[in-house]
Order: sequence, then C-alpha cells, then structure tokens
Amino acid sequence: MSLRRYGSLATTLLAGAVRRPVAPWKLTLATTWLCNHRCGHCRIWERRPDGELTGAELERLFEQNPGIRWLDLTGGEPTTRPDLPDVVRAATRLLPDLVLLHFPTNGSRPRRAVEAARAALERRPPKLILTVSLDGPPSVHDRLRGSEGAWASAIETFARLRELAGVSVVFGMTLT
Repeated sequence: MSLRRYGSLATTLLAGAVRRPVAPWKLTLATTWLCNHRCGHCRIWERRPDGELTGAELERLFEQNPGIRWLDLTGGEPTTRPDLPDVVRAATRLLPDLVLLHFPTNGSRPRRAVEAARAALERRPPKLILTVSLDGPPSVHDRLRGSEGAWASAIETFARLRELAGVSVVFGMTLT
C-alpha cells in the first residue's frame, strides 16, 4: 500500500511541474499561533492567537480535501495546541491518500510530542516525520530560543521520539 501511495505522490509532483493541479495535494497548516519560546528570529509569540481553526473546522477541511497527500502541521508550537493528537487522528483518518505527515516542534514538551506521534501511528501513515528544532550548543540554543533549558528539552524530545517505531525524527534549525 505505501509503495502505491509513494508512486501516487511522485506522479503528482511530476504532473505539477508540467501543469496546474486540479486540486490541492500539499497543505501546510498553522495549527496555532501560540508558542512558549521567545525566539528573536521568529517573534510569532507576539501574535494574538485569534482566528485559529477549531478541531471541528479542521475535520471539515480534511473532509473537503481528501486528495491531500502531504500535510505539514506547523505553528507557533504545535504541541501547545491541547487537541493536537485529535487533529492528527482526524488527518490520518480523513485523508485517505495521505503519504507524508510532518510536524516541527521546538521540543519544549516531550510528552505532548510523543502523544501526537503515537496518535498518528495509530493509523499507520506511510511516512511520519518530526523535526525537532536545535540551533546549536546549549548556550547558543537557549539564547536564541529565549528559554533556559530549551536545549536539554529538545534533546529529550528527540530521544523519546526516536524510541517510537515508524517515526523519522530529524533535527532542524532556523537560519536567519
């Protein structure tokens, strides 16, 4: 089944290079504007978290766009959204052609990141990728993230996610 889905995604990517797609196949969705870090390069934490889609609205979005093959759940910090595991379950249930599910995290909430990953794994998406932000050694990372202990938390999150079978976990960094 996953090979067929991968082939379908590859075909969609190639077709998109030649002609305009008839429907969206990739969605980058800001699940929340909340963030518990105070990064100077992003400053998203200064934004008011109003106008965010509810869980029911997200379910309708997924139902109305069943051809989504690649979903990025971003933010702010996605793990600050209390219903993130439910959002992930809805996406994996309502997007039958989903090949790739990705979400980044600053790593500040290891337990919440693991819960969201487990929720995705319940439906066995062909590819689940989590990116944990890491901007350098401890002192640099904590300074850039505006949060003491951020580096240690990111490392813990990375380690806990790596223990889950079926999850690809990588470090990512923001360059400005």
